[in-house]
Amino acid sequence: PFVVIRALDGEYAMTAVNATVTLVLAGVSFAIYRYRAVRPASLVLAFFTSAGMLANLYLNGSAQIFWAYPIIVAMFLLLRPFEAVGMTALTVLVATPALMAEESTRVSTVVILTFFNTIATSAAFAALTTAQRRRLRSIMLQDSLTGACNRRAMNEAMPGLIQDARSSS
Repeated sequence: PFVVIRALDGEYAMTAVNATVTLVLAGVSFAIYRYRAVRPASLVLAFFTSAGMLANLYLNGSAQIFWAYPIIVAMFLLLRPFEAVGMTALTVLVATPALMAEESTRVSTVVILTFFNTIATSAAFAALTTAQRRRLRSIMLQDSLTGACNRRAMNEAMPGLIQDARSSS
């Protein structure tokens, strides 16, 4: 809907940005569906959502900074924690000049500090959920009484073991 609204309002640069982000999202969705390529799709999606937010900020002014907060959180859902920290820090660095040009130093400082607070909170949440996922995977693959691998673990390991046996003989 933003593509149509921006075009009707004569905001052609933002129409192009929104159309590009929409097309990338459609392409990423197709790639995930068709190829199950979640990791590359996550990287592409993280880059283009960040770039779209920055374009929105530079083209429409500092009032658009609110888009940064969900983008920061999304980075930690899409990327590995160290990648997300790097990508969000880079996004904040690129956003800072646009913010400083329109807002007072005090307002800019508060916004930048809330960015880093959001990054820290998102990083903590990502670390917690990663640990929980690892624990759930361990519970899923091992018998809790004996610690031995269960049938699911065997089913996951078997194709690789068969391939190794075929290639070594």
